[in-house]
Amino acid sequence: MTYRIDVRHGADHQQSASDDINRALRQFNESVLGPYTFTRVSAAAYSDDGQLQGGATGYYGLDCLQVEGLWVDPALRSQGLGERLLTAIEAQAASAGIRLAKLETASFQARGFYEKQGYVVFGELDDYPPGHRYFFMRKALLPAER
Repeated sequence: MTYRIDVRHGADHQQSASDDINRALRQFNESVLGPYTFTRVSAAAYSDDGQLQGGATGYYGLDCLQVEGLWVDPALRSQGLGERLLTAIEAQAASAGIRLAKLETASFQARGFYEKQGYVVFGELDDYPPGHRYFFMRKALLPAER
């Protein structure tokens, strides 16, 4: 069998190739796991004049919440807003029966904050981004079934 490998990036990236690859991967995954869906979730806080003060975003499915991002206006940090936002999306996922949450953070970001919320490190990358460390963290949202 012969084939060619066509690598494209940036402006030359072919979305159709990415779509084809993701579709093939999804088909394989569903052959093992069965059909599945992901549900987007977010929580946002706004000031009285409509300015974003903080927010948390992610998605859940396959029994796991993936926390994609959490941001709080610097003037409002250490006042509990981040905890309330994170708790809100965790509670939404838990109410859907999701048992696990996971996220990624860097050494210059919020590892300590997440640890205070019950997350534990289960993996690390050294020197990523360069000069820093990258942490993979998890937290149980519901007790494991026995």
